[in-house]
Amino acid sequence: MKALLLLALCATIISIQCTIFRLPASVKPLRYTVTIEPNMSYIGWQRSSYWGAVAIELEVLENTDNVTLHASEIDIDDTSIRVTSNGRAVKVKNALKVKQDQVYVIELEETLLKNKFYNVSIGKFQAYMSSNSRGLYKAHYSHNGEERVVAVTHFEPTWARYAFPCFDEPHLKAKFAINLIRGNEYNSIANEALQTTKSLGANRYMDVFKETPPMPTYAVAFAVSDFPSTRKVERHRILARPDAFDELEYPLMTSVKALRILEEYIGVNFTLSKMDTFAVPPGYFRHFAMENWGLITFQEDQLRCSNKTNPITLTTITSYIAHEFAHQWFGNLVTPALWDYIWLSESFSAYFQYYIAAKVQPMWRIMEQFVVTVVQGSFYDEQHQGAHPLNFRISRYGQFPPFHIMYQKGSSIVRMMSHFLTDEVFRKALHSYIVEKQFTSVVPDDLYRSVQKTIAEEGIEHLLGGMRFDEVMQTWDSYKGYPIVTVTRNYSSGDINITQRSRTFGDEQVWKIPINYVVSSKGVDFSKTTADVWLINATMALRNMSRDGWVIVNKQQFGYYRVNYDLENWERLIQVLKSDKFGTIHVLNRAQLINDAFYFASIEEIPIDIPYRLAEYLVREKDYIPFAAFYTTLSNYGSIYFGNTKATEKQYFLNHPLSNSIKDEEEEGGYSRDYLIFKEYIRTILANIRADIGTEERPTDTYEQKVLRTELDRYFPYYFE
Repeated sequence: MKALLLLALCATIISIQCTIFRLPASVKPLRYTVTIEPNMSYIGWQRSSYWGAVAIELEVLENTDNVTLHASEIDIDDTSIRVTSNGRAVKVKNALKVKQDQVYVIELEETLLKNKFYNVSIGKFQAYMSSNSRGLYKAHYSHNGEERVVAVTHFEPTWARYAFPCFDEPHLKAKFAINLIRGNEYNSIANEALQTTKSLGANRYMDVFKETPPMPTYAVAFAVSDFPSTRKVERHRILARPDAFDELEYPLMTSVKALRILEEYIGVNFTLSKMDTFAVPPGYFRHFAMENWGLITFQEDQLRCSNKTNPITLTTITSYIAHEFAHQWFGNLVTPALWDYIWLSESFSAYFQYYIAAKVQPMWRIMEQFVVTVVQGSFYDEQHQGAHPLNFRISRYGQFPPFHIMYQKGSSIVRMMSHFLTDEVFRKALHSYIVEKQFTSVVPDDLYRSVQKTIAEEGIEHLLGGMRFDEVMQTWDSYKGYPIVTVTRNYSSGDINITQRSRTFGDEQVWKIPINYVVSSKGVDFSKTTADVWLINATMALRNMSRDGWVIVNKQQFGYYRVNYDLENWERLIQVLKSDKFGTIHVLNRAQLINDAFYFASIEEIPIDIPYRLAEYLVREKDYIPFAAFYTTLSNYGSIYFGNTKATEKQYFLNHPLSNSIKDEEEEGGYSRDYLIFKEYIRTILANIRADIGTEERPTDTYEQKVLRTELDRYFPYYFE
């Protein structure tokens, strides 16, 4: 009978897990004490074991006769399980592993009572360290001809359960006290600072770490190694193999700056007592980095740099540090309740990845690079890798939303928020949100309520056209794809008609879109990026604007949408760009025009000559950002770039004035004539900037010149031979 009841219980869990992937809501963990002892002997690629114990303090939320928690690929000694309440034992009736749901069910002889507290301890379990950076995994490295072993963790999203039995869902936050047993030749680290070390005899030492605040299981981390550490600067140090030590000064000092700037911006101090970074030896960590609270892990190659490191790599290192540090607030301190809402963690961290890096290195113009790399990159990825909403239904263990959604699309939408709210209101809203929700788990509505409260306190309801913040955001978090805004001018009346549609054709989505614009005949000001109007229906009209000059919508490309124009307005934009007044158009809008024009030509909504004629203005350009937009856009939407010329593209270049300068294709290596004209087109529009930056690095080079030279050589390697 007991077996039948237990099987029925497990069948219920299986049904629940396959539908919603949630543990029963009858208990919640309050505190863990986790003890781990890894086998650090070098045995090559054979599996290395470890043993552990865990004690969990629970609060009962609903009467229950079982405790169900996660455990996967862990051998639990059933005889070591103890359940107590105020020192009184609760007898364990049975225990069963449900492999397909990665859960372990402890059935009890009596009912655990609501609002009471219990302790569940598993005195002994054993498992193997993985070799695929999942759970507790091992890495090797060689030093002075000797092989060394490293044991380190990676738990996101659902891999803590592979290391120790736990309630492995992000909303089930608890305090963690970590104990690590090691030999004298090793050291260990965990999320919090080392509190004490106890000698256990026989060259066994147990490092006892300070208890953490409430945190999700996926942000727990620990490592055992013989790594030395850098000097400690304020709260920071980096642990790495000795061969990496000469290349850690920049990431160490960048860490110090980034954490300070984040504390100042958010107005909430970093919660833990220290911030360690652990550099995993090459070849073992499948991820670039992981934001474990107080113990960030990096691929070593993503951290090391020297005075010979190229500026693109330096930018990546700086931004990755900023990203992981932003997670200390967005994800660790305030945690998405479900993986469906991971954008509340990743999208904000991806935005601050650029925002904070730009503060650390203000001369590198990282936030302007964001528009080309992230916003325009996201448009392309949604077209080619799949369009999805930010709120993404997770359907299996270990699943993430597509990276381009939670990183690029999400951070682009966060940037849009900061513009239509203003940066100051955005900052105040985030401060209130973090203060109010710290140590808890959240859903999008929690964020929206905090922002709405700040909007009311600041008296800026007009910036949202009288709408509530959640009304606006529920289109952006729930719709897939992005909007396309079409601007059509009436050159007789001066009216402007603005329409919207989704890029995913066939969808009837109507977005709430912040619209701002510049009408050149009424004055050119690209600085104000709040919304002039909100497009909340499929179409709207702006009356009596102007018949003269040009119009640009979406100043600084602050909004996550593309903009198309009637052909006359495109012509007027081309005319001003090809004049000495091209600088009156903001540099980010010059980049936007290049990207949007090539996109709309690629889907045959405007003639193919428009983007190519528009890009000819680059002969006058000196700024890095429009060139970055040009070469990335051309590689995405210009078929001829890859030699796959469309008929319209072919005809455009065959009729181009540069055709007179091209010899017969036989004399030029057998390339088609249109392609040779295209190469000459590239050489012509890039000739001035290449003459300006040269072909070899110079001591006087700026950051932008170094990046631009590298990128032009990468995108056009054979065009200047």
